[in-house]
Amino acid sequence: MDDTCVKELKETNACPNGDLSGVNLTEENLSGANLNGANLEKADLSWVNLEKADLSEANLSGAILWEANLRRANLSGANLSGADMLEANLREADLSGANLQDASLMNAQTDGAIFCRTKLPSGEEDNSGCN
Repeated sequence: MDDTCVKELKETNACPNGDLSGVNLTEENLSGANLNGANLEKADLSWVNLEKADLSEANLSGAILWEANLRRANLSGANLSGADMLEANLREADLSGANLQDASLMNAQTDGAIFCRTKLPSGEEDNSGCN
């Protein structure tokens, strides 16, 4: 984990392509944050507000996202394999091309979420939202 990236994220709400693996950001307000391509592998993002955040192409493999607010977040191409998203708010989130294989979506809210070329927890691909 890059401590500079954590500091930058808290000060400027951005750290694209940064290494935040294993970071604990529990209960932080990161609404609108730019984390495009960031490494958040095994990060604890429980109760974090990531509404409208750019997490496209981010690595969230094994991350904990309990009750995280990801409403309208851009998760296109994100790796969420093995992520625990218990009761996460994914309403209207863009999950196009995301990898959710082996992820837990127990009680997650997905109303209006975009699924296109999205690998589901079962390993099947969902193309229901493709235009």
